[in-house]
Amino acid sequence: MTSGLIETWKHEEQQPFSGWDFSHLDGRMIEEQAPWSYSTRAGELMRRSASAIDLGTGGGERLLTAAGVLAQEGVVTEDYTPNVRLATERLSPFGVSGCGCSTDRL
Repeated sequence: MTSGLIETWKHEEQQPFSGWDFSHLDGRMIEEQAPWSYSTRAGELMRRSASAIDLGTGGGERLLTAAGVLAQEGVVTEDYTPNVRLATERLSPFGVSGCGCSTDRL
């Protein structure tokens, strides 16, 4: 039984991963929805803000949902190297600057 579980984990580890795209888990992941909308609340706050920072932005997916209401100045950070490149490609057209950082140095 243990070897089957290990093989399953190895298979899961090889699934494509980009940004915060967990589509390979569709139909297999259950998560409780918050009684409020992160995107709606972030948009409300960014409309009133001169600047905003998104720590651990992934590929910038969540920030892109608020692209129409981005603060005047936006900065993001990301630790996972492939996502740094992805977030930069997605967010730089909106004037958002990025910073790749590593928790290994903390």
